[in-house]
Amino acid sequence: MSARRRRFPRAARARCAEHELARLLRRELALLLQEAALLRARLAPFGLFMPGLAPRGTLAAWRGEARALLARLAAQGAGLDAALLAELAGRPARRWPRASRLAAAARAALPGAERSLVLAQVLFAEGDARGSRSLFVELCTADPEEDVLWRACAGLAATHECEGNDLLALGALERAARCDGCGPEALVDGLFLALAVSDLARARRAGERLDRLLAADAAGLDGGLARLAARVVLLRGAARLSGAALDLARGLARGGAPSARVARLALGGEP
Repeated sequence: MSARRRRFPRAARARCAEHELARLLRRELALLLQEAALLRARLAPFGLFMPGLAPRGTLAAWRGEARALLARLAAQGAGLDAALLAELAGRPARRWPRASRLAAAARAALPGAERSLVLAQVLFAEGDARGSRSLFVELCTADPEEDVLWRACAGLAATHECEGNDLLALGALERAARCDGCGPEALVDGLFLALAVSDLARARRAGERLDRLLAADAAGLDGGLARLAARVVLLRGAARLSGAALDLARGLARGGAPSARVARLALGGEP
């Protein structure tokens, strides 16, 4: 084989390597913008009502990862637009753009269900229930991976609950609960809402499901209960259970199982 012919395979391999590197860097850029959106949304007006909104890491850890990526982008010359990331890395978080702008930038950098989910979550946290609901519905009907699906269903439930549509919210939470890996927040909310609407059959199923899937000391259970307690105060005031739902909650409230803690909260006590 001549030297000229040998050069072509090497050139093709080099182009493939460059393409793969650019793809990996673009993905890292999108994930960092996505995490920045979640960090920014923590203090958004309705962030309390959105399950799974908490970022995965701290602001300090995010800054370290962002600066490392900016250094790699400068060294590789990958041609990616990292101006927004550089702006975020050099500013206090309180001066960052709105979380929805950051989430939209993440989705533009790497379209996908996870980025659409984060955009929907932060839109709701900022008070745009209509914009967030359309994205949640789109995700729920697209049948994405189950980790995205349960979060989308829980997000849709939050939009319904904030408008007083408890039955619609409960239906969305039941779909979330059927997903593998459903988080404790959706399971906790599902039992509470079933009690709130006095649907005893659904409440029993939700309590059994909660106790089957979560241990009393499960990671995230305390956070889900604390979030629910705050929502009860803000959305429902002094509303309390009555009738058969009251009797069922009193029966569930005995002991230390997760369902007992939700029932005690629904009865107006401490979980």
